[in-house]
Amino acid sequence: TLDQAAVVVAALDKLGVARAHGFVGASYGGMVGLALAQQFPERLGRLVVISAGAEPHAAGTAWRDLQRRVVALGIEAGTAAEALTIARGMGMLSYRTAPEFGQRFEGGLDSQDPLGRTEPGDYLRARGEAFQAVMTPQRFLSLSGSIDRHRVEPEKISTPTLVIGAETDQLVLPSQMVALTERLAGPAEVHLLESLYGHDMFLKEAERIGALIKPFLDARPNDQEA
Repeated sequence: TLDQAAVVVAALDKLGVARAHGFVGASYGGMVGLALAQQFPERLGRLVVISAGAEPHAAGTAWRDLQRRVVALGIEAGTAAEALTIARGMGMLSYRTAPEFGQRFEGGLDSQDPLGRTEPGDYLRARGEAFQAVMTPQRFLSLSGSIDRHRVEPEKISTPTLVIGAETDQLVLPSQMVALTERLAGPAEVHLLESLYGHDMFLKEAERIGALIKPFLDARPNDQEA
């Protein structure tokens, strides 16, 4: 994420933007935002971090470790596409919540074949197949590893920061969001929201989150901000 922050700054340089008014990042984007504020505080006026922490939680690393092993096995066996589909399905289980699955699908297996189709399994298969249009197995491994290498020191971040998280997030726990906010050197506030969608709250409830972000970003920019 520190490397990605440097890429953001290179893009700002190319655009001729000396100081951005704000950076809004969710999940991996939130990690990059934190890295940006730590490394290049002079380039950023405000920071919004959604569903991201200062470092990975052990439970999240465990999910991703299994996913990487599945994809690596698929590459070795010549079934990388199917392996990526499975890994994405595993990811969806961590992004969403059990109550949502309970509302949307029937549990259980009707077939005598242990590999028979199930309602939630069909959903995860469809999401995995769609994922292949935007991700390759090799890129997936790179991104997954980058997430688990993410580390920032909040005590070095003085940028005014708005932190938003979901009470039901299984990957970035509410306690991580609170700890991040308490450790930040600059002005910071945290909002933890109840959501059926867990980590994916920022995708499914954009208007709700936007209502928190807008007044934070509407603060008067100085003349050098863009």
